[in-house]
Amino acid sequence: CGNKGIAVSEYGAGANVWHHWQTGKKTPKADGVFHPEEWQATVHEQTYDAIKRSGFAWGSFVWNMFDFASASRNEGDMPGMNDKGLVSYDRKIRKDAFYFYQSEWSEEPVVHIASRRDVARRDSLTDVKVYTNCETVRLKVNGKDCGSPERNGSICIWRKVGLKYGENQVEAFGQRGGQEFSDRCKWVLF
Repeated sequence: CGNKGIAVSEYGAGANVWHHWQTGKKTPKADGVFHPEEWQATVHEQTYDAIKRSGFAWGSFVWNMFDFASASRNEGDMPGMNDKGLVSYDRKIRKDAFYFYQSEWSEEPVVHIASRRDVARRDSLTDVKVYTNCETVRLKVNGKDCGSPERNGSICIWRKVGLKYGENQVEAFGQRGGQEFSDRCKWVLF
């Protein structure tokens, strides 16, 4: 009785760091082969936000820090693997969702361009998402400033950023405590 509240456990979604989507129009099947990294990040962003705003959740537990072997799994393009970790099975690749939580929880400055591994781009206009805990952040694509982002906590989104055919240099710069921190990647528009 009273105001006990609840804890939320085992929330998340699978992500293969080599699977990507740029449209995000249809929810991937949890037991399917296609587990885009962007979907996992979206699930974590939305679930974490709902938990924070709930007013009755006293704790939550992300499922899971690392991908792990699971003989009964046949999904996400890797038979025998649960790919719901924030980091790859070999502990070498931190997925975008990892950086989302780092930007929410870490005292260390974070600037991370999401979807960085989705190098082959199809649309000349694209949204660019950056996770950051910096006070201010700006984005440059091919040296051109992209203006102010939509910001919701640690999530910054620039809508309909123009890409040129061929190679594009994407750079994000954050300011915190008078210091600048940055991240960069290359995308190629075909």
